[in-house]
Amino acid sequence: MTNSTIFGIMNWMWIGSAMKSLGEVARLLDFLKSDQFHKEDLKGFNIRAETNHLDDILKADAEELPTAQDGWQEIDINIQVPDGLRHPNPDNIPTFSVPGLHLWKVTKVIKSSIHDGGTHCFHYMPFKQFWQPSPDQEPERIYDELFSTDTFIDEHTKIQQQPAEPGCTLERVVAGLMFWSDLTHLANFGTASL
Repeated sequence: MTNSTIFGIMNWMWIGSAMKSLGEVARLLDFLKSDQFHKEDLKGFNIRAETNHLDDILKADAEELPTAQDGWQEIDINIQVPDGLRHPNPDNIPTFSVPGLHLWKVTKVIKSSIHDGGTHCFHYMPFKQFWQPSPDQEPERIYDELFSTDTFIDEHTKIQQQPAEPGCTLERVVAGLMFWSDLTHLANFGTASL
């Protein structure tokens, strides 16, 4: 990078959470208050040019880069692919090899999210919501979020009923995770996607 100020800005932008939390902003403020920050170094600063410069550095040093500090790992996996035939020996099932798959262990995702300072936005106490259209009608249950589902509420109850770890005074909660895949919708009609 050109100087310590630009390095600090780029480091804050690309390192850490994609959703900047209080912890992330605190790290930025620490940098802005440090001796490494010089406002005059930002004269002519162009975020796109600096990002391209960073990309060039990373491409050149890709072989020498250490494992990412945020927990990404690279592994090779083999996936058994159904072929419509019966295979008495599981070793005979056709296998598709995927080298260089990048993954982040779910437990590390949870720990990182909790330690990142954004936990004030999480719902740890499940609840049911109801809407009553008018006083003479029965209330209707609202299903809108993971933390208001029967399953989440049941799991929360099970955890509270378990004996506490000896000497532990931490609250016991369910860490709700939602998984999805980004899809490309192919048209304004139908359900075709990539």
